[in-house]
Amino acid sequence: MSSNPSISDQIVDIHRSNAQQLEPIPVNEDLGDRARFAPPFGKSAAGPIEALVFDIYGTLVISASGDISLGEDNRSREHRIARLLDEYDVDAAPGEISAAMKAAILADHEAGRKRGIEYPEVDIRRIWAGLNELSHLNDDDIALFATEYETLVNPVAPMPGFAEVLECARRRRLPMGIVSNAQFYTPAMFEAFLDQSLLSLGFHPDLMIFSYQEGHGKPSLHLYEVLARRLSSLEHPGHGFASISPERCLYVGNDMLKDVWAAAQMGFQTAFFAGDRRSCRPRRDDPRCENLQADYLLHTLEDICDLIS
Repeated sequence: MSSNPSISDQIVDIHRSNAQQLEPIPVNEDLGDRARFAPPFGKSAAGPIEALVFDIYGTLVISASGDISLGEDNRSREHRIARLLDEYDVDAAPGEISAAMKAAILADHEAGRKRGIEYPEVDIRRIWAGLNELSHLNDDDIALFATEYETLVNPVAPMPGFAEVLECARRRRLPMGIVSNAQFYTPAMFEAFLDQSLLSLGFHPDLMIFSYQEGHGKPSLHLYEVLARRLSSLEHPGHGFASISPERCLYVGNDMLKDVWAAAQMGFQTAFFAGDRRSCRPRRDDPRCENLQADYLLHTLEDICDLIS
């Protein structure tokens, strides 16, 4: 454990050292009813696009969480978590610490709902710090522990086409943003993958909206209300202030409820990304999505380059 003041660099290093080699799994399901337009888009566009906003997990990055065909079995992962617990002098077994963390999250969510938040979100640092087993750790060690635990239980890798679509948007001088169920360690993934921060990759500082900062998780409309408000008076480098309506902003995500339904409620253009079977969520059984269609169906991130060109 370290008290090095460059905690952000250490978090990036954790992402790099635990990086996984993951490839998307093709989506075999017929999703033709999930969108109005699919490639080739031709002239059937929903309207001009003046801003581009993304989900992260399952869209910009491959997330192996919940995938039963990982490269290592659960026993190997449990052994690595046990070593992590030993490194931080945490007196608990992997299963015990996982159960304690999940119970604390559920309790926090219940408290949030009692305060009137429909879909509460936690700051995972506060959750870990509240466990008796980790009470001996300082704030920096909690942040490092939380990051390393996450990289062990939820391996991630950049989605193919990720860098290319960002370059397409930069060439078009489109403001880019993020609305994501994410935690404090999420932005560091991008620096680990591409050696650049979100800002240097072209994401607008006012358009990066993370659930842990807002206290609301998807499919809460709060996150998209914040996005709409910030787009309405956006200071864009080289353009001064601009007002971009939701109808001229494309939101891209892999979940028909959390991404497409929620964004559509606020009037955003929507694209359903179906590039990886692990994370493709058509949500056919949810009544909110039963007859819902996105504006576009994307099989690869590079499809966005065709859309915005």
